[in-house]
Amino acid sequence: MYKQPNKSSMSLKAMASLWVMAFVFITQWVSAQGMNGVYTINQLQPASATNFISFNALATALTTSGVAGPVTVNVVTNSGPYNEQVTFPVINGMSASNKVTINGNNNKITFNATNSMQPWTILMNGADYFTFNALQVEGQGATYAICLSITGGADYNTFSACTFSAPANGTSSYQIPVMWSSLSYAPSTGANSGNYDEFYNCTMFSGYYGIMNYGFTGAPYQQGNKLVGCQILDFYYYGNYWYYQANAVISGCTVGRPTRTTLTTAFYGMMIYYNQGSLIEKNIIEKPFEMSPTLAGTAYCWYWYAPLSLSPPMTKNIYRNNIVRNIKTTGTVYGAYA
Repeated sequence: MYKQPNKSSMSLKAMASLWVMAFVFITQWVSAQGMNGVYTINQLQPASATNFISFNALATALTTSGVAGPVTVNVVTNSGPYNEQVTFPVINGMSASNKVTINGNNNKITFNATNSMQPWTILMNGADYFTFNALQVEGQGATYAICLSITGGADYNTFSACTFSAPANGTSSYQIPVMWSSLSYAPSTGANSGNYDEFYNCTMFSGYYGIMNYGFTGAPYQQGNKLVGCQILDFYYYGNYWYYQANAVISGCTVGRPTRTTLTTAFYGMMIYYNQGSLIEKNIIEKPFEMSPTLAGTAYCWYWYAPLSLSPPMTKNIYRNNIVRNIKTTGTVYGAYA
């Protein structure tokens, strides 16, 4: 007896085969050409030669293909959130003229880390010449939530109008909105983390540290890192922990704990350890105990420690036009402690 083929079944098989062939073709084509031009990230549309459905798909293509010219990646508005953890390693072909620019369009990438060795949402592991604009980066882990980890000599990266958010009122020392470190997974010194990385008008929210900057503890130290117009808010203990930096800039930033309700009795706004040739100006440190104004705490608004001694002879650090204000506590306040 003749049995008519199942047309729906045949159609699904044919479609699956076509998708596999298309994926192989796209991968081979991109790999052969090297990335150059304009692409999108949009998980609501199928993958194509110019559209990636995740940040990981973009990272894989960059790692496999390298770049052959400037690359712009637009994360399509309202296509997020993207629930993933991504690593950007060294990418072949990247340079000052061949950069990768990722326009986040206020989309969010978020990750709930549970592995102590992989606590990040975004890891820049030796990646150079990236620019991230208007991207929300979130770490959700109750213990492990490093939103952005910079390590392995990740240099010349720029972050503009981005937010980096750890869980509100978190107290774990592995909750850090932005971290430069010799290790990808924890604050550590001894090896190159990143240089000439710049943050403009970004917000770092919550965390044990708002920012942790560690790396070389010997010459040439970490060079040329920059914070401009950033807000470092509602951290548990340290606002900006800035170690062994040369020729850095911290300008026009606001540091404080205006809405945090889980507080320590100590507050370190800016801890500047072993710096040389740094410009630190026009910053505001305020509201360390705003939600508990009767707390008998100790506020170290500025904490300065010994400058570096480099060869050629030491270049002075410049501190100017900084403001300490709105300090409510029944305890002790040090505007500047050295």
